[in-house]
Order: sequence, then structure tokens, then C-alpha cells
Amino acid sequence: MLQVFLVHGFRSHCINMLSFYEAYKKDKIHFKSNVHAHNWDAGTIIQSKFDTVFEVLSKGLRGHADEVMDQWSAAVDRIDDTAQVLVKTINDSVPQGGDALLVAHSMGTEVVLQAISHIRKDIDIYLFFMAGIANSLVYEDLIEHDARIRLVYNYYSDSDLILERYLPEIGICFYDPIGMFEIDGKKVSNVNIKCGHSGYFSSRPVLNKYTELVTQLVNKTPGTYMRFTS
Repeated sequence: MLQVFLVHGFRSHCINMLSFYEAYKKDKIHFKSNVHAHNWDAGTIIQSKFDTVFEVLSKGLRGHADEVMDQWSAAVDRIDDTAQVLVKTINDSVPQGGDALLVAHSMGTEVVLQAISHIRKDIDIYLFFMAGIANSLVYEDLIEHDARIRLVYNYYSDSDLILERYLPEIGICFYDPIGMFEIDGKKVSNVNIKCGHSGYFSSRPVLNKYTELVTQLVNKTPGTYMRFTS
């Protein structure tokens, strides 16, 4: 049975990724897969733009910026421990020779990056990324040299204002994040989609591709793996 793992990003919660469960529930393929919501402490949860506006009004621009910086640093410090918990969940849940589909958004892609090398060697890994903050070059090297990584979908936007504005402000401006740039590699499909940083959760093209991928994984012949064909 396919095991799916949802990993949210900064100041978020897996409840925001609920659409990735609902997307294929109606097709009943969820009876052939398990979905694990990997929640972790990534800062105060922002549910809407109104939450941000309220913070700015109550604390001022400087106070808001300082708090975001502090929460970002704290979340980054928790990535390694979060990745260890994710690894244990994956290794305890996926049967021998089974498949793991890791769906990650924003800072969640960094959690997955730290987790992959510790996942059991008999597990085939499929990755579905959105708006990732992780370094594209680091992922390129990992994907090329780790045979367990079978296939990767990277949804990004070259007009993601959150990544474009926040990353330089917090000092991450010396590499290309996968949420704004492609990941090179034969096992990767990059899709440039015009939406906001959290717009992926309600994007019909994104949800359709995710549902298609899950359907293909649950219906494939056991012992085989999926790959892109040129």
C-alpha cells in the first residue's frame, strides 16, 4: 500500500494541505494508500492575509519583521529534529520494498532534504514539491546520485513574492531556491505555475497532477517503479 507523507512549511500546518487528501478521496484510491500528516512547530500559524495584517497593525512593521525573523530562525533550528521524526514515521510505515510519496511545501522541502539520506534503503521515493526554499543545486546532486529517488515533480513560480522578498531579507540570497527555479535532472519534471506562495493548495493543475501521480503509484505492478520517458 502506498504511503503518502504531507510536510508543511513555515508558519503553516498540514490542515492547509487538506486539499491533497480531498483531491483523490472522491476517486476511492485512498483505500489503496495511507496519508500521514507530518505536523511540526514551524512558527505561529498564518491562516489568512488578515492574520498578517493584524500582526502588522498590532506590532508595527518593525515589530512584525523582527518576530518573523525570530520565528524563522527557530523553525530552521528545528528542521533536523523534525526530519528525524519524519524518517521514523516513514521507516515504520512503509512495508519492505514499498513506495513513499513525500509531498512538501516551502520549508517542508528542507525537512525532506534532511530526511532522505536516513530513509530505509529498500524504499522507493517519489517527491512532489511546491514553493520550496531548498537549494536547487543540492537537490540536483541528491536526485542524481540517490537511486531510490525515482521521480520528482517540482512546482515553482518565478513570481513568488514571498520567496522573492523574504529570503533575501533573512539572508538566504546566495542560492536558487527550488520554489523559484528548476531542478535539473532526468528524473525531474519542473512546472512553472503562476500562483501565490500558498496558491498551490487550491491550484487545479497541481491537484490534478498529484491525483494522477497517486493513482499511477497505487495501480502500478508491485516491484516496479515509475520514471519519465523521453
